[in-house]
Amino acid sequence: MMHRTAARLRMPRKPTPYVRKFLEGCPLPETLVDDIAGANLKSMAPFFTTAPRYIVAAESRLSKLFFHHALYPAGGARRPCRVLIVRGGRSVREPSFTINTGGGRGEVGGGSRGYRDPARRAYFYARPSTVGPFYSGNGGVSSNVAKCHSGVGSEGAGLVKRASVDGLLSPLCGVIEAHFAVGGTCNDAVATEGDGTESLAKGGEKLCATLAGLLSGGHGGLMMDDGNCASNVRAAKRVARLLHDAAHHLSSFFYVHTQLPDSALFVSGPEASIASNGKGDGLLPSHLAREKDNDGRPSVEGVAVFRLAGGLEPTVHFAVGAPLSVLQRGVDGTASRGEKNSAEEGLNSAASTTVLPFGHIQCLLRVRTRGGKHCAVGKEGSEGASNTPWCNTAGNDDITSNFAASGPQIAGGIVEPWKLGVSLDPKVPFFMRTLTEKRPSFSCGEGNLGTCSRSGDVDGNTVNDVSSSSGGSRTRAPGEVHMNQLLVRNDCETYLLPQRELLLSFHVPEEAEAMCKEQNEERMRRQAALGYGSPSHVFAEGPRTFARVLHGMKANLAAVEEASSTFRQGAAEGISPQVNGGSTTSGSSRVYEVRALPGDVVFVPRGWKYSVERIVGTAIIDAVAASTASPREALRAVFRTAPDPPLPQDVVRCDEGHAGAGEMPGGDSGNAEIVGVEVDAFVLCYKPYPVLSNAQASTYVAANYVHSGIDDFYAKGGNDVYHKYT
Repeated sequence: MMHRTAARLRMPRKPTPYVRKFLEGCPLPETLVDDIAGANLKSMAPFFTTAPRYIVAAESRLSKLFFHHALYPAGGARRPCRVLIVRGGRSVREPSFTINTGGGRGEVGGGSRGYRDPARRAYFYARPSTVGPFYSGNGGVSSNVAKCHSGVGSEGAGLVKRASVDGLLSPLCGVIEAHFAVGGTCNDAVATEGDGTESLAKGGEKLCATLAGLLSGGHGGLMMDDGNCASNVRAAKRVARLLHDAAHHLSSFFYVHTQLPDSALFVSGPEASIASNGKGDGLLPSHLAREKDNDGRPSVEGVAVFRLAGGLEPTVHFAVGAPLSVLQRGVDGTASRGEKNSAEEGLNSAASTTVLPFGHIQCLLRVRTRGGKHCAVGKEGSEGASNTPWCNTAGNDDITSNFAASGPQIAGGIVEPWKLGVSLDPKVPFFMRTLTEKRPSFSCGEGNLGTCSRSGDVDGNTVNDVSSSSGGSRTRAPGEVHMNQLLVRNDCETYLLPQRELLLSFHVPEEAEAMCKEQNEERMRRQAALGYGSPSHVFAEGPRTFARVLHGMKANLAAVEEASSTFRQGAAEGISPQVNGGSTTSGSSRVYEVRALPGDVVFVPRGWKYSVERIVGTAIIDAVAASTASPREALRAVFRTAPDPPLPQDVVRCDEGHAGAGEMPGGDSGNAEIVGVEVDAFVLCYKPYPVLSNAQASTYVAANYVHSGIDDFYAKGGNDVYHKYT
């Protein structure tokens, strides 16, 4: 009887020769495509998060479609809300930029516009482990390195030595750094004949003018008092302000975004061929070709081809959208370097509106400065500095006296998930932390520039991808100014191509965090209403059971975000306080730290603020001693990974009882001097990605987009609200 009743309650099957299997966790054939594309709300779709996402080399089919789905995930993301790091995603190609000398617009060569299959593309890659100063100069791989890669070494250990500098683009970096070295540094100015002070001032002014003329958009991505990088402050005033803030330190540095200098562009075409008089291959730097062309020689209307120094152009093959077209006229209304040259040389007005060749390729420059009294000879500052003990870091082998790895400070009592199997394992009593160079900062009250106090030693961070902050939550003094100001680009999307190991600290904007919170609430409500646990509980306990699962997923996501990030107050974000007596914003933001290696690609959404620090080494800390003793006592060993010591030929203070390391005692020391400019990363700027409206986000379905529809998405500014049937 029971068997007949159970047979009657079975669902009727259609007469079909195929067998349909319903496996737990497998989607039905009707929803298979939607589940793969991430558009099936009944599936376990992940929540939105602002935590950085790492894409490794295992995803070999990385294409524009894959990257588009990563930026705009299924479910209604209005804007890119996270930082993406692609390991080994940097590619290069032969540059070719064609421009019409008659005043037309320039365009990139046809090889970069055509669609290419990602599996058969013409780009070639350079592994960071096979190039660099550790191997031969031509980029070849030695037999020992091949053995290390194959896992068979001399002692049977598969050790791979990773290069800390990207050697593939070293020629281009050398040309850019040599452009600023020609302008004159402190050492060159002192070595010249005549009055050393006058030559020093002239060389410094020339170098500052060169740097100010190359700032991207007139602001260089720097944050100002009002939190807006596109204010009406001129580029010269921005550079002067940075040098004035750095004058109270014997050695300091800051980062700016700049355009490529003229010496990095080589022109081949009518101008170069006429200037060379048929001798050679007719390839000259752009500024030399322009000077020789304006000597009264005839000019021919034609097409000029610009190329980059070194013969290789850094590209990102999976970048979506269109590169940013940079004109000769500055963004802030002032004349850029091209417009000044055209005004001085008497070129026509059409040349001032020409697209800048390779304008979307910019540089992240690290400008090293030295205090004004330190460079001068026979000043009172040097006498005051000699009264206190100093030591040189270049000849000091004891790195522990200058670098201290701070212990982990977890907010909310949450244990770091990547340390559960390391710190708590008695067989592995050590864990590794990342060492970064000291970030100079000082606190100066209004009207009292001589009283300064040091804050912040070398930061210790985990070597994992999502590292925890070592600073913790700390409220700074009202007058404390952060020397390493934050960088932000509100006019474009940026792709960072680091040339050496960098530690990037990203501050999440309030808009992105609010969007993720709103979308997660909506997604949890819809999935809990449509979800079910099992056929036996489909009528009663299904929605409630699935709601418990969703709440658990959301709690796990919140725990991961809390453990992998830290909250910092608005005064600690690098925004200097207002001079007019106004109070700074006290809002807090979530900060993520990312380790960027040479050869990686870091996508930074528009409006995200970040700071840059160099990674100088790795520290091994005793896990047992770190829980009870101080971080300095728990330090067991330090390994330096940087090719050069941080801030070479600079002095720092060894003892901790006096003022901060590298500070200039005394009163106002004027402006600092620029002693060196280095390229730490290349920045590829793309046009701003669309911000979807609420109607567009609600009707956005990721499964509707293929390779051919991505370009229309970014060209139209999003998806269509309604479907077109005709």
